[in-house]
Amino acid sequence: KHILTLQQPQHAGLAGLGTHLGHEWVVIFNLLGLLLGFALLARHFEERDVPKVLPRYLPDDWKGAFALLAIVFVLSSFLDNIAAALIGGAMAHTLFNKKVHIGYIAALVAASNAGGSGSVVGDTTTTMMWIEGVNAGDVLHAYVAAAAAFFVFAIPASLQQHRYSPITKDVTRQIVIDWTRTAVVVFLLAAAVGTNVIVNLNFPEQAEHFPFI
Repeated sequence: KHILTLQQPQHAGLAGLGTHLGHEWVVIFNLLGLLLGFALLARHFEERDVPKVLPRYLPDDWKGAFALLAIVFVLSSFLDNIAAALIGGAMAHTLFNKKVHIGYIAALVAASNAGGSGSVVGDTTTTMMWIEGVNAGDVLHAYVAAAAAFFVFAIPASLQQHRYSPITKDVTRQIVIDWTRTAVVVFLLAAAVGTNVIVNLNFPEQAEHFPFI
């Protein structure tokens, strides 16, 4: 029989917290930088008026809200799920005239997590598995369950959002997109993905200290 023994913490209270932060400060600051960077990127993306042209191409019923969730799902397959959720939130904020139902916000987060589940560059957990030597193809089967779950939550959330604040097509308004700034956003996203892939393939030891790249 094996007896499980719990090791007592070496330090308690504020001293223990300080010791823990001393060991994990690299990951914590990396995560904070990631959140701040993607938040600024999502805001920058929203202010470029790109989301304002979406009503021209999306259906103006519940299927438009569903299509936006599908876009977030796909974005999360090659972006970090945090980035996909923030960009999706920025698009929804504009698309639904700043009236986004709490249930639809939850669906955006769920779509960003589901979309990254089968990709080694779409989710922190799968990326860490990749760093440890798991083949990229070994996580693809997760998309079977993720796709099924997507339809389960996306359809009700889209119907709910349509009742709360539907998409309104405004064909008379002239929208001018700042393509230069939009290109900057695309470049930064491509740089983030490229850095993730290059570091994990060529410098796995260093990547272990930066699991949120």
